[in-house]
Amino acid sequence: LLILFILLGRLLEGMAKRRTGDAVSALGKMKPVTGLLYKQNDLTGEGGTELVEASFIEVGDILLIPSGSAVPLDSTLLPMSSSSSFDESSLTGESMPVLKQSEDFVFAGSTNLGPSAVIVRVEKHSGETMIDGIVDVVRDA
Repeated sequence: LLILFILLGRLLEGMAKRRTGDAVSALGKMKPVTGLLYKQNDLTGEGGTELVEASFIEVGDILLIPSGSAVPLDSTLLPMSSSSSFDESSLTGESMPVLKQSEDFVFAGSTNLGPSAVIVRVEKHSGETMIDGIVDVVRDA
């Protein structure tokens, strides 16, 4: 009978670890793997974008976040952008969109709900973002 309880405990522990692993992988998938690098021509003043992998984006790079897109890395909203609402519910649990204005911090994995695209400056490398910190804490638990 004692062996039965021990085996049952190990089974329940294994199920709990598997669920935690599934939650961690789902959280990690929320972060986009690409971003739109914003480039401005110094001669004409016109801007363009280039789709790049998030792992190649450096601190200080300027990104364009279209309405409906997720932020690939923790960033700061630049003054040249209009204010926009962001869905941070998957990170903070807050169900209402958060209005972000010039110089406000936006987190990787949050979604720009609009009304327009915004331009941000990257503040943290991949692996150093808030969502990466959450994944690390859950994985260690």
